[in-house]
Amino acid sequence: MDTARARRWQRAGWALALMIVGSSAVTHAQSVGSATNHGCDYAAPASWPLDDQLARAEACLFPSALVPVETRGRMSFASGIRHYATPQTRDALYAASANATFEVNSAFRTLLEQYWLYTARSPACGSVLAPGSSNHESGSAVDIQQYTTARSALQAAGCTWAAIGSDPWHYNCLPSGAARHTVQTFQHLWNLNNPSDHISEDNVWGPQTKARLAASPRAGFAIDGCTAAPPPPQDAGVPPSDASVGYGDASVASDDASFAHDAGVPADGSRAGADAASTHGGVVMSSGCNASPGGHSPPSTLALLGGIALVVRRRRSAKR
Repeated sequence: MDTARARRWQRAGWALALMIVGSSAVTHAQSVGSATNHGCDYAAPASWPLDDQLARAEACLFPSALVPVETRGRMSFASGIRHYATPQTRDALYAASANATFEVNSAFRTLLEQYWLYTARSPACGSVLAPGSSNHESGSAVDIQQYTTARSALQAAGCTWAAIGSDPWHYNCLPSGAARHTVQTFQHLWNLNNPSDHISEDNVWGPQTKARLAASPRAGFAIDGCTAAPPPPQDAGVPPSDASVGYGDASVASDDASFAHDAGVPADGSRAGADAASTHGGVVMSSGCNASPGGHSPPSTLALLGGIALVVRRRRSAKR
């Protein structure tokens, strides 16, 4: 192989390496907190691998509290939502679906989804509770598009219509007062991936947890969230209101039991027209404890550089 051709191959290899490094830097720059002014765009968090990772981790860490929900009977799901609920809420939806036709517009929400809606503070989002305090985060609440025509069937199955004002879609199902684990799930996931920056796994939404969620990569973490079981939280599983940690809104209560409505759908009854873009919505993700967020982690830059250098050396040796 002549010297000029060898140099061209070498330059091409280093150019590819620089592109990979640049791409990796861009990926890491795409943190949760860097996405702002999002209004009520439901598709964004649903399409992020981090959201899938949080849902899988919670179903794995708390298998008796959160289970997959299948499409059954006359029940359907809007795109971009998680097919998870408490076992009792799942059974109530199955029972109601035998007697009414309805679409579930919101069910279980991860901490990321609740944070996303809460920080929007848009009137179109309806009344959204602070992260860690919504019944959607326990999997015991659902928003139903046909909230009027399906009401009798849902109530007969054990769900309570809890609509107020701009959120007529909301139903609280079972069990009443179910514990929420979304904050603790995120805290555990963060600690697994940041051994030098541990935070308390106390299931309390506060300044430290908020800062780490904002700094988290939308592409997900390298280590999935069910490598080891989290320790018991320091409280009973129901965080205090955000007012106690400086993020509260005096007009918003901290518990769905006292403020029995939560937004899952914009006030016009649509889903802001954005869910069609979701690449992960409407899919029950595997709850395997050690499953990795396949296809979303950036490649190892060092490994790729080494591979490129090896290819160049082999081509040069073959032509000598």
